Amino acid sequence: MGLAEELADCFGDDNMLKMDGFDDCIVGIVVRNSQPNILCYSIDKVIAKLISQGMTKEEAEEYFDFNQLGAYMGAYTPCFIIEIEEGKVKKRKIGRDAKTGRFIPVEKAVKDPDHTTVESIEKKSK
Repeated sequence: MGLAEELADCFGDDNMLKMDGFDDCIVGIVVRNSQPNILCYSIDKVIAKLISQGMTKEEAEEYFDFNQLGAYMGAYTPCFIIEIEEGKVKKRKIGRDAKTGRFIPVEKAVKDPDHTTVESIEKKSK
């Protein structure tokens, strides 16, 4: 049994969705009022894992933005956290569809400024 399954069992919620192969990137469970509990993954750990699987940093960030952060699978969709250490924060750009609010690759957002936006979010520096 992996960490995601153990946490679901511990919290009595088998509906929590997980990302296969990323149990080592789980940093906790988000407990929300009147909403289901969801798994929470570290953005830095997910991107580092994608890089360790052979992607470049840029490929890993684009893959993460579009396929993981941008995937909504209902109320049990996992969330992602930017882990912040005091004094070690910098910005990271992220694309967003202006109509739906869904995350998209930055390159796609830059090419279509009438329908998208590029936002800067804080990111832990190494």
